[in-house]
Formats: sequence, structure tokens, C-alpha cells
Amino acid sequence: MTFFITGGLGYIGSVLAEVSGRAGHRCFIIDRDQDKRHLPIGDRVIVSDILHQQKIANLVKKHRPHVIHHLAALSNVVGYRDEMFAENVTTTRNILEAIRQYSPETLLVFASSCAVYGNNPSFCTEDSSQSPVSAYGRSKIECEKIIRDYSDRFGLSAVIFRYSNVAGATDQWGELRTEESHLLPNICLAARDCRPITVFGTGLATIDGSSVRDYVHVLDVANIHLLVSKNHRQLGGKCREFNIGAGVSYSNLQMVEAVTAVSGQVLEVKHAPCRAGDTVAVYIDNNRARQELGISFPNSKLNSIVNSTYRWLSANKYRDWQLQAVS
Repeated sequence: MTFFITGGLGYIGSVLAEVSGRAGHRCFIIDRDQDKRHLPIGDRVIVSDILHQQKIANLVKKHRPHVIHHLAALSNVVGYRDEMFAENVTTTRNILEAIRQYSPETLLVFASSCAVYGNNPSFCTEDSSQSPVSAYGRSKIECEKIIRDYSDRFGLSAVIFRYSNVAGATDQWGELRTEESHLLPNICLAARDCRPITVFGTGLATIDGSSVRDYVHVLDVANIHLLVSKNHRQLGGKCREFNIGAGVSYSNLQMVEAVTAVSGQVLEVKHAPCRAGDTVAVYIDNNRARQELGISFPNSKLNSIVNSTYRWLSANKYRDWQLQAVS
């Protein structure tokens, strides 16, 4: 099959391209940032900005992909950024319009987020109320609405995956941004470099007063994308939503303890209040994905996620990254 992976030089996109390539699929990685450090070697990299509708339209018209895995997004949940909302929505609309005009048989697999649920004290199903506390979560809700609209009006096929916190690493690719805001890599970096870690969220109505999250291994996420790409015609309806999370949640302080156990480094923890846009707790119900897609989460045990993250960050401390983009 031919895949487009938008945001394919990023964390999840790199792993998806790695797994897809091994499975024999032809991948076109579409990313506007040619200076990113992740590059799945051997894949086609197209440096292009999908904010420009005609550019993505030309690419879809030329290559007619079987599946577009739309991962590209501004994704920092902290704060309320109008530009994040506008950009995430615009890129999604541009891709849908390109599919409608030039390749209506293409499946869109959209990377949404459990951030759409906001703070919810119970397990969230796909039908749970949505009250996001961040611009990121609000942008994902709007993108989902647009996708369902295009599916209803034009018969386009789409699958919406609402990820929980994606974490972990493969031997080749892991999570490391120029400005890292995600908890687990920051804890692992603190342990690796023997420095304090700041944990946001104190005095909350949770197991230990810190924020609670569901985690899913990035390798499981990539394999789920491949599974639905192959079997999407078996799903009822033109557009379906699925929660993608392991169904087990851990507090921020429990994550610190898990990294301590793996690294052997006792961490100095600095406590700070929740940031604007931080959720208190998220609990994911993944029954629909398990039952209808037949998926499992074999890599998403806490020890596997933490071990792979710490091992990858330790091994790549001094790695000399290379980027070779082709058109």
C-alpha cells in the first residue's frame, strides 16, 4: 500500500514509517520542517507545508495514496494558543479537500487525542462528554467535526484515533524534542543527567495528589495504524472513533517511581501547580477498539514503556543526527 504520513519526521510518525517500511508499504513522509532530527532512513521525505491547500492537493493528485495517516499538529497541551487551533484545523481541512477532489477512495486515519475529554473522573468511552481544557483539545474536537462532515457529505472513509499519552521507544526512534514538555522523557532525562525533576500538579483529588494519565506505547500505536489500514473496510460506517490507550492510568509521581526503579537514580522532585491546559486525570475505556478492531496493547505495560524510553534516551545522548530529505 502507499501511505502518506503527515508529520512523519516527528516522534510517532518516525515509528510509524519504520514499522510500515518493514511491512512492505511505500511511505511518503510529508513534513514542513526539514531540520527535525528524526528521519526513517530509506523513506521518501517531501518537505511541504500542508497549511497550503494546493500543495497537499498536488501531492494527493500525483500519488493517490491508499491511506493518509494525518499526524501533523501543533501538540503542546499547555496554554491557550489561538494559532494552534487555527493551524490544526486548517491542515485537516486541506487534506480532506484534497482527498475529496483527487482521491476519494483514500482512507484518512486521523490522530486525535484524549485531550478532547478534558477532566473526567470516570473511564471515558468514545461517547463521553467532551470538555477540553486546552486549545489543543479544542482543535481536535473541531477537526473531528470536519472529518465527520466530509464523511457524511462526500462518502469519504475515515478513522479517528483518540490517543492517550503516547510514550516509549523502539531501538531506532524515541521521544526527544528541542523543547520537551512531556512528562516521561523529562523524568528519564533528569535521571540520566542526575538533576531534579519538576512535577506539575499537587494537592489534587487523585491517588497521591498528582495528575493521572493513561499511557500507550508508540509501537502499539504504529501497529494499530497498520491494522486499520489493512482492515478498515470491515468497519461499519464511513467514519469511526476509537480510544487508543492501555486502559491503565498512573499518576505523575508513580511515573517518577517507575523511572527510579529502572534507572537506579533517586530523583529530587520539585512540586508545582498544574499549568494552564493540564488535565487533572484521564481514564480511557478501550473496549470498542479491542472488540471491533481486535487490537491489543502488548508493549504498553508500564515497565516496557519506561524501560524503552530510558534506554533510548541514554543511548542517544551523543548521537550525531543526520537528515537527508528528497523530493
